[in-house]
Amino acid sequence: MEHVFTESQMEKDLGYARAVCVDGWIYVSGTAGMDYPSGDIPEDVGEQTRLMLRNMEAALAELGSGFQDVVKRAIYIRDTADTRLIYDIIGETMAGKCKPASQGFRTDFLHPQIKVEMTLVARRGCGSA
Repeated sequence: MEHVFTESQMEKDLGYARAVCVDGWIYVSGTAGMDYPSGDIPEDVGEQTRLMLRNMEAALAELGSGFQDVVKRAIYIRDTADTRLIYDIIGETMAGKCKPASQGFRTDFLHPQIKVEMTLVARRGCGSA
C-alpha cells in the first residue's frame, strides 16, 4: 500500500491520507481548493476549483498516475449557482484526459470557506493503454 500525505491539518488530526494506492487502484480523499501547508482557502469558487484540481493532480502524480487514469469522480458543491462554473473548469482541465463515471452533489461542508470538493478513483496506467 502506498500513501500520499499533504500538510493538511485534518489529515494529521483524523489520521488519513490524501491518496492511497492498493494493487494499482488509487483512491483520492475528498480534496478541496486549499493550500494545505498554510490552510489558506481562496474566497473565489473558480480559484478554489483550480487549486483543488492542482492538489488532486499532485497526489496522482506522486503515485505515478494522472487524470488520464481516473475512472470515477464525485463532485461536491455548496451553492448550486456555482455548478456551471465549477463544471466548466473541471471539464477544461480534464478534457481529453479521461471520461470517468461522475456524480455531482449539493452539500454543506464542515469548513465554512469550502465551496467545492472532489473525490477520485483511478487505476494506475489504464489511461495510457
